Amino acid sequence: MLIFKALHILSMFAVVTMEIGAEFLFAFAISRHDVRGLAAIHRILERARLGPISIIVFVAGVAFGLLTVATGGLDFFEGWLIAAYVLVAAILVGGGLLWPRKLLPLGAKAVEAEAGQRPV
Repeated sequence: MLIFKALHILSMFAVVTMEIGAEFLFAFAISRHDVRGLAAIHRILERARLGPISIIVFVAGVAFGLLTVATGGLDFFEGWLIAAYVLVAAILVGGGLLWPRKLLPLGAKAVEAEAGQRPV
């Protein structure tokens, strides 16, 4: 049980670091109206392939959490676990709406603007 708990905590910490870090950088560049900065961040994140990696680590973290509950003698329907299930669903829905539909196209447009293919 302890190994599953440790792996759950490590993987969820890694996901939060990757996702919130990337979104923070995007938000910082957008708030400064920095097209070159936004383009640079977009190129770096595309090369790093953080999107697929963070999805895999997130799914692994959820699996480790469920294994922790199963092997730790906990009840799957405790209130705090139901709240966690709702948060996971909200993350999946919210992440699927904001990041790929709004921020990634905006970053791609910034790359095009920096290359002179579209107006700033």
